[in-house]
Amino acid sequence: MPYIKKEDRQRLTGANGKWNCSAIKTAGELNYLLTKLALSDFWETQDNLKGAILLRTEAFFEASDKKYQNHNDVIGALMGCMLEFSRRFAAAHRRPSEFILVMTEVLEEFYVKKTAVYEDQKIIENGDVTNE
Repeated sequence: MPYIKKEDRQRLTGANGKWNCSAIKTAGELNYLLTKLALSDFWETQDNLKGAILLRTEAFFEASDKKYQNHNDVIGALMGCMLEFSRRFAAAHRRPSEFILVMTEVLEEFYVKKTAVYEDQKIIENGDVTNE
């Protein structure tokens, strides 16, 4: 949900109006910045947008303790942003399908590069759910 308190919005954007990725503390704040990015005129190409989304998700994830909840927070923020964007803004947005495509790519990339690796590690440590 991108609807965070005004003081949190100010902390994330700062006085100069630039987004402060290192200040992201919660999945809701990540969702807020991703939504602001989607609605901005910042991105000219899909690669530009993808890089900006990855920068924000990586900043949030790398600052965490990288436990399952943190993986879930990133995946939830990406999915929540995509779904709320579709619900509220897609009809009026200049390139909605591009945003949805890029968000899907980022979600898959995060899952494959981060979460699936974590899941495989936990299978080794704790045993597979299918071996019970």
